[in-house]
Amino acid sequence: MTRDELRHIREKLLRNRVPQHLSGETLARFVEENGLAAFRPQGHRREPAFPALELLVSPAHAAEVAAEPGERGSQVLHQLLEQQIETNRILELEIWPGERVYSSRELLPFLYATLGDRHPEKDFRQQVKSKRLSTLAGEAYEQLLRHKHGLSRSRLRELLGGERVSDFAVERAVAELSPTLKVLRVGAMDGEPLWQATAHALPEELQQAQSVSKLEAAAALISKYLDWQYVSEPEETATYFGPVLSRTRMAGAFKGLEAARELVAEPLEGRPAVRLAHSPPPAVLLGDYVAPVEDSAPAER
Repeated sequence: MTRDELRHIREKLLRNRVPQHLSGETLARFVEENGLAAFRPQGHRREPAFPALELLVSPAHAAEVAAEPGERGSQVLHQLLEQQIETNRILELEIWPGERVYSSRELLPFLYATLGDRHPEKDFRQQVKSKRLSTLAGEAYEQLLRHKHGLSRSRLRELLGGERVSDFAVERAVAELSPTLKVLRVGAMDGEPLWQATAHALPEELQQAQSVSKLEAAAALISKYLDWQYVSEPEETATYFGPVLSRTRMAGAFKGLEAARELVAEPLEGRPAVRLAHSPPPAVLLGDYVAPVEDSAPAER
């Protein structure tokens, strides 16, 4: 398989998942089907690392988002996304450096088993003692645990000492808690983010995570990744999951998937690569593929 053929297949698979009508329900289903999604960073021309939410704002939805689907469509998409975040059906995560990622709720137990604390209500104290968390981050998390409902930035700042703590310091403290899924943004209040301890926001999902091994979690995440990437080289997968999975963990997950015959070899331009065994073979997905014509300069006489 060539990279151009793979690009064609990926675009085709994602197009098939784009709903005909944009609504909160279809947005949630898009994220659930792909597992993870994100907005494409402006100015980036590289292939996005996650399924792009911009796919949902297309000319097909122009009637729903007014005559200018670009600007107006983006506004509607953000409004619908915010509504789904408020109900915890879509989760806003900051676990990839520089990327704000949106996850399905169903994927959280596997992400938490990989990144989260085994004992969320007490492990943070040892993390503060060992300086893996700052004192302020520990205090912020303690306040979030004490309050069952979400706290705004202003309210959290007030609980942390008011004038002795700045808004920036509060946001920085919460940012320390986000990569290990201690806290989630669960909406906004008066223009400020509203944060809640994940243990209070999604207790059932955290309970499920307790019964998932790190190896099982890695295998589930890799399977979801291959579901929309279709084919991936081991190095590409390692780069993608680098912030959340060690290479040793990934190697073990790949071995487990191969032993269960859930992967098949699918070389990519002569390099080792794999796809999910249950995914359609390339010949099925390339039926409408037209290879690009290479420009060739006329031979000189």
